[in-house]
Amino acid sequence: TADGIPVWVGFLAAKNLILTCAHVIAQASGSEDSVHFDLPLLASGETFSGRVLFRDDEQDIACIEVTGLPNTAEPVRLVQTDELWGHTFRAFGVPQGHDSGVWASGVLRDQNAQGWLHIEDVKTTGFAIQPGFSGGPVWDENLNAVVGMVVAAERDPSIKAAFCIPVEKLGEAVPALK
Repeated sequence: TADGIPVWVGFLAAKNLILTCAHVIAQASGSEDSVHFDLPLLASGETFSGRVLFRDDEQDIACIEVTGLPNTAEPVRLVQTDELWGHTFRAFGVPQGHDSGVWASGVLRDQNAQGWLHIEDVKTTGFAIQPGFSGGPVWDENLNAVVGMVVAAERDPSIKAAFCIPVEKLGEAVPALK
C-alpha cells in the first residue's frame, strides 16, 4: 500500500512478467498504471516498480511488466495437468500481521464449476491460505512446478480451504505464458 504495508503476492511467470490477482492490484496500487513491490525472498530491502500490462477484473488476473530485476530472478516452471487430486502444495503469503510472510501447505483437489482449483489445508497446526496469499503461486510438490495462482480463501476460518486459478486459465488470459 502507499503506507508500505505488504498486501499482495505475485510471481515471475515469464521473463519480466509478474502475475498476480486483479483485486490485489486494485488494493495495492491506488493507480491503474503502476505498482511498487519488493522481493523479500530474493532481494531483501530493495524496492522495484512495474507497469500493469493487463488487468481482468472478471477473471481476477493481472500481469505486470517489470525491469531491473536481480540476475538471480528466474521465472517459475508452470505445468498444466488434469491429474492433481491429492498432490501436496505449498504457497507463500503475507497475511495481516505477518509482513515477512508465512508458508501454507496442504493438498490439491479438483476444479469447481467456475474452473478454479480447490485446495485444502489438512494439517492440524500451521497457516492456511487466507487473505494476503492472493496472487501467489501454488507450488505442486509432486510435479515440482506451479499449477495455479491463489485467488480466494474460505471466509469461515474453521474451513481451511481456498481456491486457485489453474495454469491453463492463466495462459488463456495472458498469451505470453503459452
